[in-house]
Formats: sequence, structure tokens, C-alpha cells
Amino acid sequence: MNALFESHQADAVLRVAAYSRLDFKFALIGSPSSEHEPIRTSIVEAFPSSATAKIGLLERLPSEIVWKVCAALDVRSCFRLRQTNRRARQLVSGTHEYRTVAQHALESLRAVLRTCLSPHVTISALYQALCTRGCQICGAEFGGFLFLLTITRCCFNCIESSSRLRLVMLADVAKRAGVSSFTLPRRLAVLRTLPGKTQRRPWDRRISVVSYEQATDALTMFGLSRDSAASFLSGLSKMRTERYMASTPLPLFHRATAQVEHGICCKGCRIALEDKLYGQVVVQGLDDESVDLWNRSDQLYSRQGYLNHFPTCPQSINLWRSSQGGTVAVDEPEFTRRRGYMETWSHGPSMYMTEPHDNPYRQWI
Repeated sequence: MNALFESHQADAVLRVAAYSRLDFKFALIGSPSSEHEPIRTSIVEAFPSSATAKIGLLERLPSEIVWKVCAALDVRSCFRLRQTNRRARQLVSGTHEYRTVAQHALESLRAVLRTCLSPHVTISALYQALCTRGCQICGAEFGGFLFLLTITRCCFNCIESSSRLRLVMLADVAKRAGVSSFTLPRRLAVLRTLPGKTQRRPWDRRISVVSYEQATDALTMFGLSRDSAASFLSGLSKMRTERYMASTPLPLFHRATAQVEHGICCKGCRIALEDKLYGQVVVQGLDDESVDLWNRSDQLYSRQGYLNHFPTCPQSINLWRSSQGGTVAVDEPEFTRRRGYMETWSHGPSMYMTEPHDNPYRQWI
């Protein structure tokens, strides 16, 4: 029991003082749920009819060994194996890691296929990321996103600013290495960005990007010292917008309970930010206190993480007390009421990075 609320009031505290964000989803690679639901069952489940064919030498192995093999496969190989026959489909669909990823991380699985990363990402790597709670970059309590090039769970602040998530255009790396842009993809995981709209800017063309670490390794492989490679890469464009094009929302799967969390933000931290910035004219950027408040207002929490945070946030406590234990409606900022998405609702689908008639599952269903 917390001094501010009884244990049975936890759900009410979350309803009054926390909220889920929509704007994060629209900023990254995504697609409407209406595109997922019609095919989710066929991606997860095997056909109901019995298999008549075998799968060759794999039939000699115990199912548990085959399932481990399936989990270790890259996404493209796993889907190809699943398409072999009904028996192969049964075995792949029976793999715990595959089923969990297909059921709960379908957006990330789809993004891996759409961005041409499927030969470089394993089912096991996606599963481990899905089951990881915190940001693997800064250590934040909850990381609600996946950086696709390195399959790293991260928070939104790290997507925007972490040096470990820097991107480099493949063409720039190839030019400095003195090789063709068609040669490097054989050695590197290359992400092909998707057309769409991000940060309220249309993006019509697809470009090929690699991670900063991979670019450094590639240049040293072609004769540059690491210092020379780092010096060259530091002079390139920061490619901030492209970071969003290489990331996707990722929920948290609890192995022990099989429950899923998508992360929540703190209304109180948003109120603190708006109170600090109200009436200010920002000319030369935000001061350190405002930046800290901004980052805190963007921080995602797990359910328990937020309940631990709640007693430290005066504005959230005020909301809770004003609600009289969750029994009275309270005023809140328009931003939190709209769940962070301030555009007209009818414009929502245009925020997704998607291609017309682009169905990455077409050959896998």
C-alpha cells in the first residue's frame, strides 16, 4: 500500500494521472491496425487441416530441437521454411518465440520485412527485444520502441539524440570506401526507408542507410583507421529525421504472465512542462530545466514503473487529490486529453510511413 492511495486504487491512479501516447506511433514506422488484423491469424497459426507431407531430415529431430532451429533463423529464412508445406508451417507456428513475436510484435516484424532487413534479423533477436523492459541505451525504466538496424530496445529520447543510434547513408560509405553501393549490402545490414510522412514532412523517396557502428566497421575493413573513419563519418549529415524511419513501436511481453504493456506517460510531468513554458518565447533554445522537463514528459513507464514514479511527481499527486480518489473528473491539458496527437483525426493515416498497396506479407501468408 502507498501512503497516497490504497493498493486497490492503482487502476484509478493510472486512469487519472497517466495516459498513452498516440503521437509517438505516428512519428515512426507504422500502419493501421486494419492492415494487421485480417492476416494476423494466418501469420500466427498453422492451417487447421492435417499435414500429409514430411520435412525431410528435420523429421528425425525432436520437435524441441526444430523449434530452437526455427528461433535461430533470420526472418526471411523462417518465413520461407514456413511456406515449404503444412508440416513446416506447423513446426514454425509451434515455435514459442515465433508465435509470441507474430502475435505481439507484428508491427516490428512487418517493419523488418518492409525495410529489407529480414535476412539480417533473427526471430530470437526480436523475441529477446520484445521481452526486454528498459531502454538499452540510457537505462530508462521502459523503452517502448525498437531501433531496427541493431534490434535495440530504446526510449523516444534516445531515438532523437543518442549517438549510438546514428545513421549513415550507404552511398556515402561506399564512396569513401571506393566500392559500389551494390557491393556493401552483401556485408552490411542495410535498411531501406519507407515513403510517408514523418515530423509533418512528406518523404517520397526510399534511401539506403546503415548504422554508424556498421559504417565504421566497413570503412576499417577497406583500409581506413578507426580514427579516420570516425572523422569522416562525423562530418556527414546528422540524419535526424531518418532515425524515425528506422524505428518502430514495440510493446513489452512479460514471460511469466504472458501480459503485454505498451507503456504510459505521466500527465503530471506534462503539466509541469507546460507550466514552465507558459508565456515564454523560446529564442535560443530551451534552458536545461526545460529540456529535463521535456524529456520527463516524453518518458514511458511500465504499469509498476509509473506507480513507483507517481509519489515523486507533485502535479500527478494534485491530479489524484483533485479527483477525490478517481471519482471526480479533473481538468487536464489538451495535449494529454488528445494523447499527444494534436492533428485533425482524419489526417491520422497519412502520418504512417507506408506505400500504397504494399503488402510485405503477400508471399508469406
